[in-house]
Amino acid sequence: MKKANLLVSAILVSSILLSACSGGTSAAKSEPAYPNKPITLYVAAGAGSAMDTCLRPLVPYLEKELGVSIGITNIAGGGGWTCYADVLNKEADGYSLTTLANSNFYGLYNPTVELNGSLDDWQLLANAITDPNALYTNKDSEVQTLEQFIDYVQNNKDILIGTSSIGFDDHTAYMKLASAIPGMLDNTTALPASDMTEVIANQLGGFQDFMVANVGDYNKVKDNMNVICIFDEQRSSLLPDVPTFNELAEQLGIDATVVNQTNRGYMMKAGADQAVVDRLVEAFEKAMANEEYQAELQKMYFQFNGVTGEDFNKLINDDLEAFKEVVKLYE
Repeated sequence: MKKANLLVSAILVSSILLSACSGGTSAAKSEPAYPNKPITLYVAAGAGSAMDTCLRPLVPYLEKELGVSIGITNIAGGGGWTCYADVLNKEADGYSLTTLANSNFYGLYNPTVELNGSLDDWQLLANAITDPNALYTNKDSEVQTLEQFIDYVQNNKDILIGTSSIGFDDHTAYMKLASAIPGMLDNTTALPASDMTEVIANQLGGFQDFMVANVGDYNKVKDNMNVICIFDEQRSSLLPDVPTFNELAEQLGIDATVVNQTNRGYMMKAGADQAVVDRLVEAFEKAMANEEYQAELQKMYFQFNGVTGEDFNKLINDDLEAFKEVVKLYE
């Protein structure tokens, strides 16, 4: 009898232990739903830059959708690649996001810029802004129209045109423009700067004759500068009175078109679980649909263009393919 009781007790104990172990294993395997801790957005540009000011406004709306706080860290330098190198050293877990501009990847195809890497290293999440480039002149300049600009660059020497870093969007727009206007490449030189703040300072200080920047930069300079033309397929709703280069070129008998813009958005290191990627894309879509957010961008002269998923991949890849046609200008 005692032996039978001992046997039953042993079986019960074994059953309890087995159940406890099984439950412990199950608990260890299940992980809290993403996200369950703060996220960091690494901005690949300095505070106050166009990249920073146009992408930062989405953060409060994204926080609401994800239910966690999002801290912002600015890492400038290297055309964005100082920041990207840092993010690539972090886990691909959805807690380290970064910003993207199409021109950040131009250096991968530009022989004058030594960059290693690939777009395949990144998971694209959402585009928020499409910001066309534009040609700027000081309000007190004798040159205020494209016709006057063409006459000036064809009949004067040593003209300096301010742009951001060589090989990036503003500089690329300059190269396209200089190739479209006969004689301009011979008479002008791009004056690259570390960032747009320096480009603007050079223009206001009289160290250069004109500058190429984005429409989104107009809000910073509208008291001192005018926009001669915009490099886009159609006029911007933000500056409806400013013509495109293409429409003016046709009127002036110039057989050339110039289209160049910056697409700015968000991405993360490739390799995260698909569930994490899907959760982020869904949150970005909902956050960007907020009308208050879109109105905020418009006040700052940023052109909203919310795109996610395959559409975002196509937007960036199509732009990179177009840039390859410009590469020959650097040879």
